[in-house]
Amino acid sequence: MIISRAPFRISLMGGGSDLPAYYERFSGKTLSFTINKFVYVATNQSFHQRYRFVYSRVEEVTSLDQVVHPLIREIARDYPVPFIDFASFADVPAGTGLGSSSAFAAATALNLASYSGVSIAADDLADYSCRIEIDRLGEPIGKQDQYAVCLGGYNTLHFNRDGSVCSDRHSGVRVGRFLERHLSLVFTGITRRANSTLAEQTRNLRDDQAVVDCQREIVEMVGAMHEAVAMRDAKECGRLLHHNWELKKRLSSNVGEQSIDELYQKLLSMGAYGGKVLGAGNGGFVAVFHDDNFKERLKEVGLPTLEYRFWPDGAEVVENDAVLLPR
Repeated sequence: MIISRAPFRISLMGGGSDLPAYYERFSGKTLSFTINKFVYVATNQSFHQRYRFVYSRVEEVTSLDQVVHPLIREIARDYPVPFIDFASFADVPAGTGLGSSSAFAAATALNLASYSGVSIAADDLADYSCRIEIDRLGEPIGKQDQYAVCLGGYNTLHFNRDGSVCSDRHSGVRVGRFLERHLSLVFTGITRRANSTLAEQTRNLRDDQAVVDCQREIVEMVGAMHEAVAMRDAKECGRLLHHNWELKKRLSSNVGEQSIDELYQKLLSMGAYGGKVLGAGNGGFVAVFHDDNFKERLKEVGLPTLEYRFWPDGAEVVENDAVLLPR
């Protein structure tokens, strides 16, 4: 059996600049870190003459070309393996703004590559995941999530005009403790795919100068957010995240809705310094910076939160005792 996993990520600043419509013109930059919540993929040699794929549904096929799930199908075509049983599960539901789709792609690619006897470095795994999701499947997404979950830890990612990506890896131990203490994730109760929001944002980045200006201002705050985190200044982090959210709502008509704004205003009234909705902004988790006592106030009012720890590592194989049998 081979078991692989990829961590979820929290994007602090710069999201949207990893879309080609922006970085191909101006270059982009994001700041993010990974947490101890994962997508897991497990594969095992099947004793039956068929493939069995278990995710949110179950597929049993005799040919990889028959697989319905697009990510599994395309990755399996690149790394064909003997008949296997495949299962995936996650610590957090999809559609919550934590990069679940790219984490699934990375964990799947790493697993099937390992089953095929192929080793992939983290940067190459991220690049491959981008090519599968964006180029081959035509998903209207950026490159931040793939690199964040494959590299792991606390990083500034740079998206160059030629499509290449490079990273500045920051020391994460003290930063992780600060974030765990002063950044909370509150669930909106809404899970949604980000595709329609990101597709509209891409169109707006091409056609609307006001949207481009908002995105540029968000990118310019990446350095300020990194500095505020380094200084352990939760209040300044909250102020920056709040301004990010105000700008983000101008990027697409699908960003934010009344119930989300009501939750966010409630968090501010409870003393949160500021925050934003993670991911594309139309559901999932609201991330807020706050003081030392805010977590207790969240518990008192019963708002659903996600407890997490900073995680320094990226996608990895955690178990590999596969013995390949001939097809």
